Amino acid sequence: MVLCQTKYEDSYGVVEIGDQGKLLSMKEKAGAFLFDQYRFYVVEPAVIGHLQKDVAIGFRRLLRGCQQRGERVGVYTVEEDQWLDMGQIEEMEKWRKMLTGLEM
Repeated sequence: MVLCQTKYEDSYGVVEIGDQGKLLSMKEKAGAFLFDQYRFYVVEPAVIGHLQKDVAIGFRRLLRGCQQRGERVGVYTVEEDQWLDMGQIEEMEKWRKMLTGLEM
């Protein structure tokens, strides 16, 4: 699974509250590093053996099954500038123009 560490910044303070509105913590202008999932998967051929013919299964479920069987599920992280997001037509076109220098 390919992931990208992205920093999310909040221009406001962030609070954590508990039961009955009890204040647990406060952070001013909090930022967090989260890993965005790029939905690019590389699997060993043995994983294909877990699939049933003509039965749809999502990768999340497939990976959970691997973990439950004690199989290793690893991740590979990339930086934001090392990945071209082409999940949207507009993004794909932007990257195509950047890479080829061509206009359509």
